[in-house]
Amino acid sequence: MIKQLLIIVILFMAGGASSQNVAIIGNAEKQSEKLVRVITYADGFSNLEKTIAETITDELGGFTLQFEINQTQFGFFALGLEKAEFYLTPGANYNINIPLDTLKTNGSIFDRLPLNLRLSTDDGG
Repeated sequence: MIKQLLIIVILFMAGGASSQNVAIIGNAEKQSEKLVRVITYADGFSNLEKTIAETITDELGGFTLQFEINQTQFGFFALGLEKAEFYLTPGANYNINIPLDTLKTNGSIFDRLPLNLRLSTDDGG
C-alpha cells in the first residue's frame, strides 16, 4: 500500500514539473535591428536577472520568441535598453505591439517613460 502511494506521489510531482512552451509574436513600429529579450529573475533572493530568450527585430520591426517555462513567473520584456514588466504563464501565446515613442524621439532625455507596449494573450483561461 505504501509502495503504491509513493508511486502516485512521484507521478504527481513529475507531472507538475513539466515545462510548457511560451510564444511571443510582436512588432516594434519603425524599430528595425533592435535587441528583444525576455528576462526573469534567476532566484527570489538576489534579484539577479537572467535572459531566457532573445532575438533581433527584422527590417519592419517584427519579432518572434519561443521558450519553455514550468511555472508562472514575473518577468521583463526588453526592447534595447527599455523594459516593461509582465507575468509569464506556461503554455501562453503573447502578442506584443510597441508603438513608436514620440516623446523619446522628439523630446528631452528627461521626459522618458518606461517602455510603452500593447499586450494581448491567449493563455487558455
